[in-house]
Amino acid sequence: MHIQEIVKLLVEQHLLVSAPDNLPVIKINAISTDSRQVQPGNIFVAIPGTQHDGHTFIQEALNKGAQAVISEYTLELPVPLLQVVNSRQAVALLSAHWWGYPSQKLLCSGITGTNGKTTTAFILNAILEKAGYSTGLMGSILTKIQDHVYPSTMTTPDAPTLQHLLHHMVEEEVEAVTLEVSSHGILQDRCFGISFAAGILTNISPDHHDLHPTLDHYIQTKLAFFQLVAPTGLRAVNGDDPLIQKAITSVNLPNLVYFGLTKSCHLQAVGLQVQPSKSIFTLAWNSLPQIDGAICPPGQVPVTLNIPGKHNVYNALGAATAALFLGIPPEIIVEALATFTGVARRLQLVHEGNIRIIDDFAHNPASIRTAIEACLLLDSQHIIIVNAIRGNRGLTINRENAATLASYYRLRPQNISLIITSSQEIVGKHDLVSPAEAEAFLTTLEDTQTPFTYYPQLNTALKSSLSKVKKGDLILLLGAQGMEQGAEQIQKLLLDTPEIVTFDPYDELSVEPTIINLPTYLNQRHTD
Repeated sequence: MHIQEIVKLLVEQHLLVSAPDNLPVIKINAISTDSRQVQPGNIFVAIPGTQHDGHTFIQEALNKGAQAVISEYTLELPVPLLQVVNSRQAVALLSAHWWGYPSQKLLCSGITGTNGKTTTAFILNAILEKAGYSTGLMGSILTKIQDHVYPSTMTTPDAPTLQHLLHHMVEEEVEAVTLEVSSHGILQDRCFGISFAAGILTNISPDHHDLHPTLDHYIQTKLAFFQLVAPTGLRAVNGDDPLIQKAITSVNLPNLVYFGLTKSCHLQAVGLQVQPSKSIFTLAWNSLPQIDGAICPPGQVPVTLNIPGKHNVYNALGAATAALFLGIPPEIIVEALATFTGVARRLQLVHEGNIRIIDDFAHNPASIRTAIEACLLLDSQHIIIVNAIRGNRGLTINRENAATLASYYRLRPQNISLIITSSQEIVGKHDLVSPAEAEAFLTTLEDTQTPFTYYPQLNTALKSSLSKVKKGDLILLLGAQGMEQGAEQIQKLLLDTPEIVTFDPYDELSVEPTIINLPTYLNQRHTD
């Protein structure tokens, strides 16, 4: 790619502010946003980051052989400078062009929201697979390309990585891809240049105070995702969410469809029965737009969703709305929902015997409430919650998480115990809990007179939970990065605690405890 081609692209997208007159013909062999990775012949894109400004590393990039620079500022440089309105949008555009605009060759669906993105993405992926599509998936847990699965380092990758992965999906003959789109990904234009056929907004509740100065800023960022959806694409939102209801009235969105439990929604769950291991309802819908311009006529079908929790009904409704828009027959959707078995670290049963142990990614007040309420439906005598404080996420979210735990303790003081940890021995430097964050969390519990024990080390906290647990109790592991190894560690500790390890007959051939999916297991117990 030559620099003249880059200039043309930036002009077409109204991103170019200025470029040198009589620009020499320069061949660009790669695009780089990291000065440490620059090689001779690269163009370096300087991006203002949340912690570091790429403009301060321009000289390092030049020393390593950068042939040109893209910047948001006017600078005097010994190489051609292309000044742009937005560096992040520029690198996203160039990355898409570099890899041949892969998203245009894929059926792309995007999911954003405070909670439920992962489960909704997995449900939609399951429906697409049941409909015969070869699929890809990108999210907080993994990246899936056909049958190949790779661990994820962030919910929405940076634009160069994202476009490269999409290109790889095209090479592997993927037809439909489902992407989780975080507020970081929206605000930082990581998905700029992707035209989504369908977009889903699961819900909105306060989160990411470290990134968004106000709740309104967070809400507007979420709504900005719909700008990435094609003009004729679907915009599906949770019609029962009060923050969405209030915010959506101020924008004009084409093909806007509400899903939920109330009659005002275009697609709803009627006659909902929420049981400990599943939900039963009738999926009913009004006339809905479809991707080919046709109209999906009104209809209804009975649904059994074999994962627990009312929140998962909403996740299923969001996925079903997108599936109907994409032209997938209702009977395929019903079959996929009936056979969907859940997602790792989303109410995942990791041990069943004399005690239960459940692991959940809950990392904000809404997801903590969801996890605890689902566990309260089970017939456990006592719930011991081991919660990991969120590191490098600020004081506000940790105060709010602690207050949520305190509120549930006040409701069930005889049935809930709290163990808090900073997981110091397992988290990376970007997720370390600062003394101020730990103080904010623990002080909130103290101020609400909520009893707890605190351990800086995750392993010690898990040992403490096992020392307190009795037959018929449940241990609930809660948290994001600080609890990622919780299930693995507590399973190893169980091997040293034979008095509480009793497996059911179908597990008796296991050499050691294995991770079992909660809804799958509970359904098996029910049918057996």
